Amino acid sequence: MRTIEKLIVVLMLPAILWLFHPQLPSWMGFSAVAAAILVAFHARIEGMHWQMAPAYIGVVVLLLSEPGLPLNVAARLYCAFGVCLLLSGSLFLSWALPMFKLPKPTGKYPVGTRVLNLIDSSRTEMHPWAMPGNREVVVQLWYPSATDKWPKAKYRRKGETSRVSSYQLVLATSSLQDAPLAMGRFPIVVFNPAWHGFRQRGTGLAQELASHGFVVAGVSHPYNSSMVALSDGRVAHPDYGLDLGFSLVHHISLERRIAMAEEELAIQTEDCRFVLDELERFDRTAGHPLEAHLQTDRVGGYGYSFGGAVSMEFAREDGRVRSALELDGVLHGSTAVHGLEKPFMIIDSAWIESWKGKENESSESIRDAETARMWKSIAAAKSDVLMRYGGMHVVVEGIGHADFSDQVYLSPLRRFSSAGSVPRKRVAKILGAYIVAFFRQTLCGIEEPILDEGAQPFPEAKLRDWQRTENLGQVSVR
Repeated sequence: MRTIEKLIVVLMLPAILWLFHPQLPSWMGFSAVAAAILVAFHARIEGMHWQMAPAYIGVVVLLLSEPGLPLNVAARLYCAFGVCLLLSGSLFLSWALPMFKLPKPTGKYPVGTRVLNLIDSSRTEMHPWAMPGNREVVVQLWYPSATDKWPKAKYRRKGETSRVSSYQLVLATSSLQDAPLAMGRFPIVVFNPAWHGFRQRGTGLAQELASHGFVVAGVSHPYNSSMVALSDGRVAHPDYGLDLGFSLVHHISLERRIAMAEEELAIQTEDCRFVLDELERFDRTAGHPLEAHLQTDRVGGYGYSFGGAVSMEFAREDGRVRSALELDGVLHGSTAVHGLEKPFMIIDSAWIESWKGKENESSESIRDAETARMWKSIAAAKSDVLMRYGGMHVVVEGIGHADFSDQVYLSPLRRFSSAGSVPRKRVAKILGAYIVAFFRQTLCGIEEPILDEGAQPFPEAKLRDWQRTENLGQVSVR
């Protein structure tokens, strides 16, 4: 709970006690008035959210039960017990789905953010359930800010939340909304979220990169990404029946899954190329907030889950992209077949890594053979590309798939967060260190000791650097 919310609870307690024991000083009953004033202040300054709704109702009940109103003993006791239940409900909800805080960025720059709605006049929308028209892409930038004195940005935008996640509309981040960029030019890193994911779930890592001097462009891909607010006010939703594979394994074959992925991969890769085109144009446009702030010859890409495949394919297909990084993801498209002859890094959880070497293992003893076949395919593709093209591979023990996104901050309950055993802040430190080091080395030419195999700065993480030799398929481990 945030400070004001805790104060509301504290101010409610004297009024509850007075209902139980009316012989106590009457000022205790009137503390409900102070709680009501604080609720109004809370709504104005921070914003109300549904986890606190039972407590808000409790404040109203207390106001109707304050000293001077004719209530008998039974009515007071009913009110007191009712408010206790309401308050307990808010306390539980605020614990189960808290107003979480992301780790503070560790770099020297304050972080600014802004959202851009970009329309590609050269392409029409390709998803069959979408409204006809030109393809639109929504991009959120995180960048080095010229000031740390600016209004804080909220975690998500109106129209891009469900009823359950609506509280994130008032959740403050470390980013500063529409703050001016810091002086100088900065490398560009394009971020792609997961299948049916959304760009905001990458806010923690994006803020970390931006604080170290990178402009991060988080891309929402309408009709695949979850709930994207478009420029005309419409909200683009994905077809949730088209799941790549993790929840509908009994209904869609691996072959159909791959075909679906290839179709979407082509769309999202072209989205990234369009975004980079637009960023280059903004850098040359007089008066634009991005004018003369981008190092358009220093571009990288990274992505989470399916977004990792998009980032790798983007790096392969676009000569402007120097390096790519995949976070616990998959490989599809030409990269899965022909690899990537540019610097790349794959960071995996140990769970995906455990499927290595099981390509020929029988699935008869595995409950879901189709699931096993899918994960074997993912592990085999990664292993082949690493061995043939010499990328860097980091495996982190004790973390899960959700640890690569902000999802682990949503709740202390594993059902909602899907976090691994490593503490969240520790995970953020490990991932942030490797990601910042990778892009500093590949985009800025700064040698990073953390990327040396012998460094081992984190006991949980094991880095292996595969060095490609002249003979394709023959590698040495550096």
